[in-house]
Amino acid sequence: MELATQDIKPGDSISEIVKRTYQTADVFSKYGIDYCCGGKWPLKMICENRGLDTDKIIEELHLAQYEMHLSHLINYLEWEVDFLIDFIIHIHHRYFVTAMPGITALVESFINKHKEKYPGLADLTKHINNLSETILKGIRRKQEVLFPYIKQISHAHAGKELYASVFARTLKKPLEEMMQTETKQVNELLTQFRIKTNSYTPPDNSCVTHKVVFARLREVDINLQHNRHLEYDILFPRALAMERELVAKE
Repeated sequence: MELATQDIKPGDSISEIVKRTYQTADVFSKYGIDYCCGGKWPLKMICENRGLDTDKIIEELHLAQYEMHLSHLINYLEWEVDFLIDFIIHIHHRYFVTAMPGITALVESFINKHKEKYPGLADLTKHINNLSETILKGIRRKQEVLFPYIKQISHAHAGKELYASVFARTLKKPLEEMMQTETKQVNELLTQFRIKTNSYTPPDNSCVTHKVVFARLREVDINLQHNRHLEYDILFPRALAMERELVAKE
């Protein structure tokens, strides 16, 4: 874990805090504090007017800046299958399940207020809803069907379940279907996000919310790339290889 360097002071304005670190927007949204056009006032003054503890809010703002950075030296191929699956579920899947509803609402709210100013962004509402639906549907299928089966295959391959090999004939088809549907849909939607947002680069004169929206979309993009690398480049090929070996032994 790594902490951003922003040192937040009671006299800092709300909007400046969010401009420096977009993740702090979540804290202000939690307390119903406007961090965009109405965010020019000092943090201490806003907290006092709302009866909030300034020190407590500053602590929450500091915590909101924590980010996870995994070293490129980590060799995921060395991880046990069970651990890799649990990592994917508790880190990436949990992120999407927790974050996507809020990000979807944020995008929809921004577009509704700025569709006349930025007509080229109007389709983002449709795209973010489609992306969220595709991601969350895929997560449910993986956690309820694919991942339990892969763990069973892994245990059988390691000799922990003597009779599980008789079930090792079903992974290839659902994986191919998922790769043809989910992967294609996600790729097409991410391409649209990158094109319409100029690779998540807001205009120079954009408001704070505009910057937060683009930063959140970029965050989703990055998490998707890493999650799909772990699943499609590492986990699924390993599972298919173990399945083939088990079938060959029958």
